Order: sequence, then structure tokens, then C-alpha cells
Amino acid sequence: MNALDTVNQMRDAITVRRVYGEPYQEDGITIIPAAHVVGGGGGGGDTLGNGGSGFGMSARPVGAWVIKDGDATWRPSIDLNRTILMGQIVGIVIGSTVKGLVTGVIVGFFATKVHSLALGTIWYAWASSVMPMNIVMAVTVIVTNVDAAFLLSGF
Repeated sequence: MNALDTVNQMRDAITVRRVYGEPYQEDGITIIPAAHVVGGGGGGGDTLGNGGSGFGMSARPVGAWVIKDGDATWRPSIDLNRTILMGQIVGIVIGSTVKGLVTGVIVGFFATKVHSLALGTIWYAWASSVMPMNIVMAVTVIVTNVDAAFLLSGF
């Protein structure tokens, strides 16, 4: 198959008929399904006639037009998998941000205790590698409270 045949097949495949499905009626309501269609193709060859071509196409439903009593309304489809994926991505970003803020506070706390940012960073890196994060935070809270009590006692 040469590149021109592929382009002609692609032109026939990617049409408005792929975007809007065949309308159907039920109980006086007309429904026209719609999809997002994406396609592309390419081909190539040499002067000896060697080469090849191909194309691909992808479609996903986006909703439907519902026509009832002469009024058309758009009903979008909801892709639950996509929604869950986006929620997970947002959760990861928020979680990473919170962890970064907590890390900064803990490193800053221990850096002021030992008067060295490098030692505070090293302590945090060691502690977080050998202990779960909740224990590292608990130790930080305990040390803070003991230190505060020590300072208040006048020693």
C-alpha cells in the first residue's frame, strides 16, 4: 500500500460520522452520541518503491445530545477512571508538598538545636531512613517539649 492510499483511507475513517454517532429515538426522545476522535498517519519510501505507511485512530465518548420536545440539551459523559486518576495526582502533589514543608520545619528545628544546618539535615536524613516518618515527628515533638520544660525550669 502506498502513502496516497493510506491518506485516502485515513480521510475516509476520520470524519464527522466518527464524532457523532447515529441518532436513535426512544419514547419521543432523540439521542445523538458524541465522541472525541483523534487520528494521524504517515508514510515514506525511496525511489526504488520500498517503503510503507500506516495510520492510527483513537476515540473516546464525551457525551450525547438529548432532544426532547424540540429542546436540545448536552449530557456529558463522565470517565470515572480519568476522574480517579486526576484525584490521585492531586493527592500526590498535596502530600509531597506537605511532606516537604514538614521536612523543612524538622530540619530547621534540629539545625537551630545544633547550630548547624548540615548537622540538622544529616540527623533528619538518618532518622527518616531508619524510622517511619510518624516516629521521627513524635521524637521531634518530645524533644521540643522536653527542651521547653528544661528552659522553663531555669537550668
